[in-house]
Amino acid sequence: MARSINERFLDFQVAQQVRWLKVGNRDVKEALKLLKGLEAQVAAMVNANVLGDERFTTARLNALQAQTANLIDAWSQRLTPMLEKNNLDAMKAAADLEADAFKRMLPAGLDVTTPNPGVLQGAATSTSFQGATTAAWAKDFGTSLNRTTWTRINEGILAGETSDQITRGLIGTRSQQFKDGALQPRRRGLETLVRTSVNHSTNQGRQQVWEANKGLISSVQWVSTLDTRTTPICQQRDGKVGPVDQSGDWVQPSGTDPLDPPFARPPAHPNCRSTTVAITKSWKELGLNGTDLPPATRASMNGQVPASTTYYEWLRRQNPSIQKEVLGPTRFDMWKEGGVKPERFVNDKGDLLTLDQITGKATPPARITTAAEMVAYNETTLPQRKVLQSDLLVATNTLKEAKGNPDLERATGPAVFKARTALTEYNKLAKKDALEKLYGDWDISGSVFTTKVAGARMAQADEFVRNLVHPSRRPKVSVEVAARHKRPYYVDGQIHVNKNTTPGVISHEIIHAMEDDPAILKKTRAFLNKRTAGESPVKYQGEDVLKDKWTAKGGTDYTGKLYREATEVLTTGVERLIADPVSFATRDPEFFDFVMGIFHAKI
Repeated sequence: MARSINERFLDFQVAQQVRWLKVGNRDVKEALKLLKGLEAQVAAMVNANVLGDERFTTARLNALQAQTANLIDAWSQRLTPMLEKNNLDAMKAAADLEADAFKRMLPAGLDVTTPNPGVLQGAATSTSFQGATTAAWAKDFGTSLNRTTWTRINEGILAGETSDQITRGLIGTRSQQFKDGALQPRRRGLETLVRTSVNHSTNQGRQQVWEANKGLISSVQWVSTLDTRTTPICQQRDGKVGPVDQSGDWVQPSGTDPLDPPFARPPAHPNCRSTTVAITKSWKELGLNGTDLPPATRASMNGQVPASTTYYEWLRRQNPSIQKEVLGPTRFDMWKEGGVKPERFVNDKGDLLTLDQITGKATPPARITTAAEMVAYNETTLPQRKVLQSDLLVATNTLKEAKGNPDLERATGPAVFKARTALTEYNKLAKKDALEKLYGDWDISGSVFTTKVAGARMAQADEFVRNLVHPSRRPKVSVEVAARHKRPYYVDGQIHVNKNTTPGVISHEIIHAMEDDPAILKKTRAFLNKRTAGESPVKYQGEDVLKDKWTAKGGTDYTGKLYREATEVLTTGVERLIADPVSFATRDPEFFDFVMGIFHAKI
């Protein structure tokens, strides 16, 4: 059965929204590049003013604070016009595409008006989203950026840090892809601002077309097909219908649910990916003579509101060129030739989507506290991993087929390396993301160290413990850095490590201090006794341990080491969380839940 004009408009609008998300990705890269330039300026300023061996007077601190504010203010004055230009370009393009779609889909003879450029220019700078204009949001972002930047610089100076330590604390470290710095939340905030403003601009571009062509349009429908995160507000608005403008003479179409508020337009929330679609009038409402219209055209112009659709229902209706554009050639081939359903893949932005997520039936928790939640979260990473594994398999097989042909081998070899590297990097990032899901939603200021320490490994271990352990149970330790090869250990509130000790082992030694609390020690000994009930000690690396199934479940027999007033339960547990939380949750869920329960003060 032929689809109605309004159903075709819905399909067109979803396809356009997919492309606008890609425009948002492009604009995000441009904005982050601008921010990276500022970070370099701030680092140069810190290096020029902080030597680490002198005291700062109030006057010097005030002067440095003013210098920081001036740098960020000058940067903000570049950010605002960049955002406004990009948003105006997106608004104009959205308006042109909408007007062209009207001309293409509606019968010839109906006049379609394209908004005046001046109207779009005014809308780009004056219309607000989430209560403020783009310029106001950019100003607020600059304020928060200045506050975060100066707070970290000031804390570093007061703690006696060197310029390098302050810079790393602010920007992050290369080994962690700079995600461990104080500015990482601001980078994410800038991404959110850019993506949200692009969605606002494109919806406003279409809005201007609709207002200029009110004679052709009966109403506007909210579409949350692509908002796969399905926030409650977008779930509630999906498919609802409201007026074109606020003129007040609109009547709700029969059989439709009213949009609330009636004139609501995306974005409904930060990072909103919902859109809106115009509902054209029927041929009768347009005053057309039915006898002059072909029967198929007359039937398609029924003026009815299309039913809501899911992302994959929409995807399956598209022609192969659009399907390939959305999924990419590899995923497209896996779907069409390999029989893998597209629900298993990622969307254009790289978000991992399952059918349950698309329909809003299940959403992975923002914070993970149990093994079951971690296993469920890991399921959402499998589609992308399978795509990358498929890419590697295809490249490897191609290289095998090229054996004996030097030219083909040389041409194919880099593809194998690239595919293998992509899979390795994805697995590495997936482990890091899983660990960060375990981080508590609490205050992580300060340090677990009572003595001044230096070095990226110490800082990383400090970060692990502050994020994983609830403030009410967070240990405090002093540090002694021993000879290069001396074995790390903990005793009487002090950890003894060497220059080569890894962050995981440093965290292990810090966690020992938690058992200085008799209540926690009682709980860990009870867990150990329960797991090893009826066992006799055996030797492991020359020491008595209770073997249990620690190793068989992915761990180490060292977990069962016997002490008079301590255990290795929490210490080996934290090492497993840091190394591979998914494996830990999958292979020993009981142990995982106990460690997380203690760390999060739930047990």
